[in-house]
Amino acid sequence: MSDVTTADLVIEVFPEVNGISDPGLRDDVIAIWCEVLSEMAWEGIHHVPKNDSSEKHRTLVEHIRGVTAMAMSLAENAERFHDAPIDRDALLVAALLHDASKPLETEPDPSVHVDDPQRCPRPSRTSALGAQIQHAVYVAHKMFARNMPLDMINLVITHTHQSAVRGTTAEAALLFYADFADSDVGLAGAGARMFAERWKLG
Repeated sequence: MSDVTTADLVIEVFPEVNGISDPGLRDDVIAIWCEVLSEMAWEGIHHVPKNDSSEKHRTLVEHIRGVTAMAMSLAENAERFHDAPIDRDALLVAALLHDASKPLETEPDPSVHVDDPQRCPRPSRTSALGAQIQHAVYVAHKMFARNMPLDMINLVITHTHQSAVRGTTAEAALLFYADFADSDVGLAGAGARMFAERWKLG
């Protein structure tokens, strides 16, 4: 697959990338996704599940686009009701990249026989990278390699509970809650236990 074709595919799959106002950041996001697409074991990005457990019925693309839309909607309301100066480019970049490691953290599971591809279209398992490296670290490495802003890398790293570092900005909060809100809506629809049910109160 050529670089041009791959870049066009990224824009087609994630049209939200066009909302990034800084052309350099926009190019970085596209380039990182191009690298991930070329490195993953999956046949195509639409074959990658959200995860290989309770949410394998959803695609990663659906999740990332859902989180991005939720985060930007939250940003709009944060600006409206709190007069909060939200860095929309930072939030959009982080939302589009927050789970870009996942196509490499999982891989197709050849041991699972699929009788009905409509019911179980994406059998998967955790890859060696997914088992040994904390979620989101791989894409953060790619962001560092492109000299992307540290605050944006922080947003990607801190979107997950696995991180030992916590986000301290409004953008970090918006991404964190958008990610879990999108996940919980998907879990609720599948009759699975939501993240909101697992968190300790007080």
